Amino acid sequence: MALVIAHVGGASLWESTQDTVVKNSRSPYLKEVVSAMVNNDLLSPVNTRPLKFWKETLALLCNLDVTSARLLVTDNDFRDKAFRIQLSEIVQSLLALKVIPIFNENDVINTRRAPYEPCYHF
Repeated sequence: MALVIAHVGGASLWESTQDTVVKNSRSPYLKEVVSAMVNNDLLSPVNTRPLKFWKETLALLCNLDVTSARLLVTDNDFRDKAFRIQLSEIVQSLLALKVIPIFNENDVINTRRAPYEPCYHF
């Protein structure tokens, strides 16, 4: 709430309130999020948050003005070395443009059968 009020109070109040909120926050997550917003480094939570918190990180990004790109892939895609190299280059290019890549399994051409199990062999 302090940040919302400070936003209309001018640049000096805004900056000092941001610093105070970051320093006094008891929540490491809140501290990280506010710090990322203050420093205009919204990729920081993506790079530093534990993978088990991916839902919270994605929710954060969806509520901010962040550009994302959906990449449709299948297990078979990752078996092809040329594809993996090209995908790596694409992801690097997207991140350089501050675009968050979001991977989805392409269900239309998926060849796996039920029961579905995650495949992390790449």
